[in-house]
Amino acid sequence: MTAKEFVKSKMPNTRAERQVNGMIKGMQRAYYLIRDGRSAMYFSTGDTESKAWKAAKEKIIESENSKK
Repeated sequence: MTAKEFVKSKMPNTRAERQVNGMIKGMQRAYYLIRDGRSAMYFSTGDTESKAWKAAKEKIIESENSKK
């Protein structure tokens, strides 16, 4: 099971969103946010979409472990 599939199984409304930092072309840096539906706050972030999903998975696992 991939990190994306794991997160989607726990939070079905999550989606990845590409953002760009900077205004000057050539100096821009892309990053990805994982949001729960249309929420204003993001759930996790990463340099690539894969890293963002992985960070979200780790955050969910950490949250589940802290509840025990």
